[in-house]
Amino acid sequence: MKLITLFLLSVCLHLSAKTSGQQVTINADKASLEKVLRSITKQTGYDFWFDSHLLARANKVKINVREMPVEKVLALCFIDQPFDYRIVDKTILIREKPIPALVPGALADLVIRGHITDEKGGALPGATVALKDSKLGTAADAAGNFTLKIPDKGGILVVTFIGYETLELPVSQAGTIDIVLKPADKKIDEIVVVGFGTQKKTNLTSSVNVVKMDELLGNRPVSTTGTLLQGVVPGLQVTTGTGEPGGGFTFNIRGTTSINGGGPLILVDNVPFSGALNLINPNDIESVTVLKDAGSAAIYGASAAFGVVLITTKKGTKNSKIRLDYSNNFTFSKPSSIPKAASPMATVQAYKDMGYGAYWTGQNVDKWLAFLQDYQANPGKYPQGYTTDAGVRYQLAQSDVIGQLFDNAGVQQMHDFAISGGTEKTVYRVSLGTVKEDGIMITNTDSYKRYNLKSYISTDVTNWLTTQLDVSYYNSIKTDPNSSWLWNIASNSPSYVPTADTMTVNGVLYPAGTPKNLLLNTYPNKDRLDNIRMMGKVVAKPMKGLTLQGEYLYENIREIYTSFNKPFDYADISEFVVKTTVPAANAGFYKYHRTDDRRTLNLYGTYARSLGKHNLSLMAGYNQDEFRREALSATKTQMISTDLPSIATAVGTLTGTDGYTEWSVQGFFGRFNYDYKGKYLLEVNGRTDGSSKFPANHRWGFFPSASAGWRISEEHFMQRFKPVLSDLKVRASFGEVGNQDILPYRFLDAMNPTLTNWLVSGSKPTSLTTPGLVSPNFTWETVRTLNFGLNVGFMDNRLNLTADWYRRQTLNMLTSAIQLPAVMGTGAPLQNAANLQSQGYELMLEWRDKVGDFSYYVSANLYDFKSKITKFDNNKAGSLNTYYVGKDMNEIWGYTTDRLYQESDFSNGVIKDGLPKQIRNGSNMVTPNPGDVMYKDVDGNGIITNGQNTLADHGDLSIIGNNRLSLQYGVNGGLGYKNWSFSFVIAGVGKRDLWISNNLTFPYNYEFGTIYQNELDYWTPTNTKAHFARIYAKAAGNSAVNKLVQSRYLSNAAYLRIKNLSLAYALPNDLLKRIHLSRLQVFFSGENLFTFTKFPTGLDPTSTEDKGYGINYPIMRMFSFGINASL
Repeated sequence: MKLITLFLLSVCLHLSAKTSGQQVTINADKASLEKVLRSITKQTGYDFWFDSHLLARANKVKINVREMPVEKVLALCFIDQPFDYRIVDKTILIREKPIPALVPGALADLVIRGHITDEKGGALPGATVALKDSKLGTAADAAGNFTLKIPDKGGILVVTFIGYETLELPVSQAGTIDIVLKPADKKIDEIVVVGFGTQKKTNLTSSVNVVKMDELLGNRPVSTTGTLLQGVVPGLQVTTGTGEPGGGFTFNIRGTTSINGGGPLILVDNVPFSGALNLINPNDIESVTVLKDAGSAAIYGASAAFGVVLITTKKGTKNSKIRLDYSNNFTFSKPSSIPKAASPMATVQAYKDMGYGAYWTGQNVDKWLAFLQDYQANPGKYPQGYTTDAGVRYQLAQSDVIGQLFDNAGVQQMHDFAISGGTEKTVYRVSLGTVKEDGIMITNTDSYKRYNLKSYISTDVTNWLTTQLDVSYYNSIKTDPNSSWLWNIASNSPSYVPTADTMTVNGVLYPAGTPKNLLLNTYPNKDRLDNIRMMGKVVAKPMKGLTLQGEYLYENIREIYTSFNKPFDYADISEFVVKTTVPAANAGFYKYHRTDDRRTLNLYGTYARSLGKHNLSLMAGYNQDEFRREALSATKTQMISTDLPSIATAVGTLTGTDGYTEWSVQGFFGRFNYDYKGKYLLEVNGRTDGSSKFPANHRWGFFPSASAGWRISEEHFMQRFKPVLSDLKVRASFGEVGNQDILPYRFLDAMNPTLTNWLVSGSKPTSLTTPGLVSPNFTWETVRTLNFGLNVGFMDNRLNLTADWYRRQTLNMLTSAIQLPAVMGTGAPLQNAANLQSQGYELMLEWRDKVGDFSYYVSANLYDFKSKITKFDNNKAGSLNTYYVGKDMNEIWGYTTDRLYQESDFSNGVIKDGLPKQIRNGSNMVTPNPGDVMYKDVDGNGIITNGQNTLADHGDLSIIGNNRLSLQYGVNGGLGYKNWSFSFVIAGVGKRDLWISNNLTFPYNYEFGTIYQNELDYWTPTNTKAHFARIYAKAAGNSAVNKLVQSRYLSNAAYLRIKNLSLAYALPNDLLKRIHLSRLQVFFSGENLFTFTKFPTGLDPTSTEDKGYGINYPIMRMFSFGINASL
């Protein structure tokens, strides 16, 4: 606490001592002004801000001074120049000469005062304010304030500032006005955040994409960053697991990474983020930078082998008044797709087609169909929705058992509040965000809550030392029904189950065992996460060109998860008997607790210098990253009270386990940047890393990278094309990064304690298993990337094209070495024995323009890749069940479907010659029947088999598809007219195959399975051109061989989704003044509005999770409205 207190005091202290003027020595004769200014920069560290077109009009300078104060030197340099300058802090602004204000005694009827800021509220010192078509004008002071006297009303003020759009304002009366300037749309000069620093976008030589979060977030009803990034950055794949409240997401950059897995490094303000990604509040994010190749990511070392997602959070702005921002968002959500069960008539007809005379619960199928026909004609005859005959119950009414699990709509509320500002020395921002999401299930336990609190303060302790403190707290609580068996029951429930909440069995009233009632009686799972991050940073600039920085992060994450299988009796809706969800003796309360601690230290320095037209920068640093996790879980059975379950209130068996893990990384890194006149660009990186995850003698590795670029558009011979071809840059990068994404302790001989299956003195003794072979020689996987890129800008960069081609090789992947003889009795140890190569391309095209009050933009991107194994030592037999050289990582092996067998293919019950007569399924040979699937007999032996299931002998198998997300694309755009704005986002996948075998893709997939509406086109003697094969009673017979992996039932997972449509209106300034606000915007937005796909009904092509039997929590279609306000 003492250290924290001392740090806070140092941050908050202000030193008011003035800096003494710096001395300059120059001897120049008819030198260019630019050359003189560069000399002043070298000697003083002052920066110059100017328009290159302005400086082109400069007169030559003749000056000879020695140790003269910089202020006097500047005055001499600008005596005969056609423009003026202004000193703000250590920046010298070169501007058009302010037109003299009215001389004393002149007529001055109106006095105009004002404050000039950018869109974030930061002051714009030196901005020029002039009266149009006159010689009157002035400039804003260091705080952005100005005063101007004009002779009468009816004039127009012209406000200009370098890098911002010119603004014209009519003047009707004296008073005070607030002026907000928008940045000029010249993205080519943008400063972007890269590893351990920033760079001009023009000088980038690696594959880097930057997304401004305010532009991307806009008015969308989403609470997670991942959802916003879908379809926006080429090469970045965002996968959403489910549509449930608090559902997570994962990032992947440029395809398959390693057979051992691995994803991109997630950084927040240059230090790692260990928590769940959906904890981060998008409203706290300034920008997201995606580093995709080794040239850009290698500087981060061990965890950045497969790219970096660098999140930069919002800060305050110097010399700006206090700004209050508030936004809210109210959202109503509906399922995008829910599977629909077939009608009772269609379901019972299917029973008949299967060959059932009587269903297994006693109903005569023909009689049942007759009752259903009568019910359809005379529903009033059966008011209870069922009838009884000979003591057997026949259900007649239809019920949507899956639809009944869901409410009319889910509701989400988001509120965000932020206060920010800054003085000449201090910048601050504090934000609070809340999310409350109630899901669509008919229970109050389907919910998610999140709270975000973030504070940032930065203080210039001296003119060369700055201290910063950033503290964040994230809290989330997710509850969901304990539904391990719920989805099983839902998928086994046909459309004719009773709809009543209760049923009488043997004279006793029980809850009906419908999915709805079972859901309402479950005890919820609860998952609570608390994440606190504290980062301190010190920035020192002890001399010109040298910047030293130190960052220290402490992050603590705590998770508590509880679950209870609540026992209760219910009336089975099919058998009409009493069942229980779980025996009371086995009903256990489970509790899991983990604590993660992470400590990260970054120490690095950068020295930059210009020598004439040569610009050099050198950076070197040290990184240390430590992670520790402790976990404990316990289960206890036999609750005293099932309404208040806990470990303490249980009297049954207690079982538990704990776990502990830790790892650390040390790294030394460096980077050299060089450019000549901004045309020829070079960057070289090197990093040495040591990881505790590897054996002691193999922990260290050196990983270099280099990149280069050529801005062809800046060459003299290209200047005549500038009006059309405003930017042209080619670039290339090559480098290596080490991958340590494996479990720790793999080099240790570990013995696992287990309980035996026999009793000794009434209890099970503990035994220790013999450890397998362990290699002391494995080390880093090496990820080697080659990247070629092209950046083209047309027509003053209104049209921009970015193209990249890459090849990424993951070398020396860890896997079991060459298979050992069986007599060894154990498996082979880990070795660096496999290689993988991914190759792909990325394209991005963007157009932005403005015509009067109308502005618009559209951006499109396309991305594709392929991955294959280039080395694998542990598969000499070429088995298809594992990796092999040449294997496409996403290929699908299966049979090619010919058609369905017809009755005409048989003669006296025997398959005619020339057609496949048997199908091997495992060790069994199966003879097809009419209506079964006929596979192509590729090897012509009359039997369908997979041979030896090897590359050399794969029988009738072949590669029938690929589950890679091919041709991923995104289109986003918007337009604005005065106070109105509209935006849209489209995302999709051009090609993807998926093999899915569950209740939603095959009718009557297993005994008791539900039949859905989209599965009724199955073969019968009267429906011979059906899509599905014949169905068998109890899903027996030839059901299994009809569902072998094959081309006929391969699902097409390509899709196009309208991700978002938003419409917003900003209140005009005159109205805002009346209500004392600087901004107020109202908006309406829709998310996941339409999906165009051939994917099976009830499934979503973007969802990866399966709750059971093909049923998943659906992706939500969301409609929202809200406001954004600033004071």
